[in-house]
Amino acid sequence: VLSSAHGRQRREERNITKRDLKAAVKYGTKEPAPIQGRDTELQRWKYTFAGFVYITDYESKVEITSWAEAVCGFDVPLIRITDTMAAEHDSAVADLRNPGGWTSHTVIVVDQSGSMRSADVEGKATRAEAVWLTLAFTCVGDELRSGNRTGSDVMSIIGMRNTGELLVDCEPMDWLLYNKIVGFLRNERPGGEGMYAGSIELAEACLLRNTRGSCALALFFLSDGKPSDEGERWNLTSGQRAQLVACGVGRTLAQEVRDRDNKLGSRIGELASRFGRRLTVGTIGFAHPSEKFSALQILTAECAAYDCQASFHSPALKAHSLKQVLTSLSSTLTATKTEMTAVGGSSQRTVRNVLRESKSGVADDMCANEDNWWIFDGQEGNYVVERMTWDSDKANATRGKQPWTHHPMYLHENADGVAMRNKILGEGAERMV
Repeated sequence: VLSSAHGRQRREERNITKRDLKAAVKYGTKEPAPIQGRDTELQRWKYTFAGFVYITDYESKVEITSWAEAVCGFDVPLIRITDTMAAEHDSAVADLRNPGGWTSHTVIVVDQSGSMRSADVEGKATRAEAVWLTLAFTCVGDELRSGNRTGSDVMSIIGMRNTGELLVDCEPMDWLLYNKIVGFLRNERPGGEGMYAGSIELAEACLLRNTRGSCALALFFLSDGKPSDEGERWNLTSGQRAQLVACGVGRTLAQEVRDRDNKLGSRIGELASRFGRRLTVGTIGFAHPSEKFSALQILTAECAAYDCQASFHSPALKAHSLKQVLTSLSSTLTATKTEMTAVGGSSQRTVRNVLRESKSGVADDMCANEDNWWIFDGQEGNYVVERMTWDSDKANATRGKQPWTHHPMYLHENADGVAMRNKILGEGAERMV
């Protein structure tokens, strides 16, 4: 099939490939195309295939134009990338090789399980289409136009299926990224299960790509249902499960679901402990109001326990509702960037890389151990410093040569060492640096 200049332009704008056109002519539904204008005697053919419409000449050898069917959300023109835009993109990619140049990193986990094919979003779009469109328009397009994001802001996107798949790997925020996300409308087909654990692991790996404390971080987690992660005994029949429960060696399915969700929460809590206030976490349940999002709510609560700016949202199945949520989360990230900017300048304040204490787990581990405590007892290379206080009278009397008053090392007579918790408790803006 030959491409006309007009047809080629339309395919480029709508991210349609020549292979799609050939497949439509070979496998699509063929019918006469309505003719508009003066050339009403010319016969043209209309091919419909995989949600797209293609118009060819009467011999089906020359492409005239193409577009998406009205019920699909694919017909979104791409931004024309100028030479200046391309050069700025290349420069931003080069600058990002220096982690100190990153001002923010947004990691977005997008559910791509089979249920995201449901066409129940307002306007007959699928859930996946609404998510990709809103991410492109809101998180990239609107932020670029407002000046809140530049090439020093980075985005990573993970597709969540049976495993996590890295779709965007630490790319600068620009119009090339916008076009790439719009392209996911065509290229990413939901299918399979939605396994949370693998995507959380991959999200942590993305966030750890830059551990500089001067980089504000965000993690957005979009899903339309419960995790598909299974426990050890999920394949048991109800009768087998009842027998195990009666014998005292089994658990009900509801208990195993809670265990699974709590395990996922603990895993994301480990991630949140590393970043504290500079990590914005937004979990979004995008489904029918009857859907329960207990797992997402547990993830949110775990992150909030480590002082992350965490929030759970359940917008209506409308692109506008999802846009409002993403706009709010983007504003929170912008506020974090502002908070981390040094007073009197545009440079970023560096945040110490420390582990935080969970607000809910402070009293769970008060017995000193090597896992969560620094122990100074003079054993195996550990040392104990002296306990002294400054004495101004002694300093004057000795002309500064012996200003210290020595005290017994320990306050309790039976003490033989000092232990210090290796995680900080709480974090305010004044303690970020």
